[in-house]
Amino acid sequence: MFKLKPQIFVIILFVSLSVCLNFVYAGDDRNISRQITDDREFSLSLETPLEEDSMEEASKGSIGSKNILLSLVLPGLGEWVAGEKGRAKIFMSFELGLWASYFGIREYANVLERDYLTFAAVHAGVNTRGKAKQYWIDIGNAANIYDFNEKRRIDRNLEATYPETKKYFWQWDSEGNRIEYSDLREKQDSWKQIGTFVVGGMILNRIVSAIDIVRLVRKNKKDSSGRSESEQDRRYSYLHWSYHQSRLLGDVVQLNFTWQF
Repeated sequence: MFKLKPQIFVIILFVSLSVCLNFVYAGDDRNISRQITDDREFSLSLETPLEEDSMEEASKGSIGSKNILLSLVLPGLGEWVAGEKGRAKIFMSFELGLWASYFGIREYANVLERDYLTFAAVHAGVNTRGKAKQYWIDIGNAANIYDFNEKRRIDRNLEATYPETKKYFWQWDSEGNRIEYSDLREKQDSWKQIGTFVVGGMILNRIVSAIDIVRLVRKNKKDSSGRSESEQDRRYSYLHWSYHQSRLLGDVVQLNFTWQF
């Protein structure tokens, strides 16, 4: 059975955002770079030259802090109000896809959870009520509660043992079913983790949309500072998003935004 790992989903999310940015900034003076070393580490960078701000209105409407707030609430809404409907549709479509993915993933994770609970009850005689998450991990690591407790005693980890009562009892009817249960539970954990990455994608989509509004403000307003073109060319906004795996922290997503004047 095909298993979608969280790392693979993050790469898909990463590539989708790259495509979104390429459409939004098509024809503009932008530097969008992507680097994928393997399924454990990659990054995306967006470097944008800024123009000087002024108090005049933009050519397609008044664009300001209100539009930034709108884009933080709903990506693309600030662009839509500003008259940039083509750009707005890209952000909104990406947001719609993320929400659809989130609800679909959450429902699928719930189905998988019900499946492994039922599987454990049928094939290991588990009482499914009132158990902590660690219990569901532990029952997949031993054939029965007695073997599990004995191993913990040998390791001198008495706090990790379970009372040998009906409430915590388990006894797998076969080794194959124990392994199948563990695979099912790990699959559910992976899909829940993917859901957290989708939420991160929503946050990132809002940030990029807000940055796009700032870019529109600066693009459409006239220069009133008196700086030379060479001075303006040295002013940049820089967005960098990276993902990697850490032995201590697990999956790590980092987002850095720098505004250089």
